[in-house]
Amino acid sequence: RPSQQGVLHLHSSLQYAITTPTQSAFLTVESTLCEGVRLLTIRPTFLVINRTGEDVTVRGEIQPELTVKNKAHKEADIEKKEKPAIVVTSNGTLPLFWWPQVARGGGHLTHHILLSSSSSTPSPRFLLPLDRDARHCTTLPASPPESTRPVLVASHREKSQVYIVILPDPQPQAFLH
Repeated sequence: RPSQQGVLHLHSSLQYAITTPTQSAFLTVESTLCEGVRLLTIRPTFLVINRTGEDVTVRGEIQPELTVKNKAHKEADIEKKEKPAIVVTSNGTLPLFWWPQVARGGGHLTHHILLSSSSSTPSPRFLLPLDRDARHCTTLPASPPESTRPVLVASHREKSQVYIVILPDPQPQAFLH
């Protein structure tokens, strides 16, 4: 049974989720007309673009909205397992398919991303809204273990695809030494 039902008009696109009990994959299905033939293109919904000088490990997570009902329910979190992550090389682009579900509850799913350098501790979770663009400033551990590198994480939505761009922050508000 499809996880999402909808009508795909001739010149439109929609997001489609493939779900398992503990994770989901998100795809974008686009319809166009090419020389009288309807063409369906299936793409990953989330693309991560790393424009920094070093590799970045990216992990996505989904959880139900934090509503009063979900907070009162206090359902047990899904058991702790190693969460899949992707390593996006410097100036590289990779799709982020699988998003593990980290909590149970009802309502719409919210998307979060975590960044880290190689084996370092991940950055705080960033909410990734799907209905608007977002921008977050954070730091990642740099090559000398005592230093950090400031980065910007920006998301942009275009034709039902979400581009997550990681950029070096050219004007950070502060440097910590």
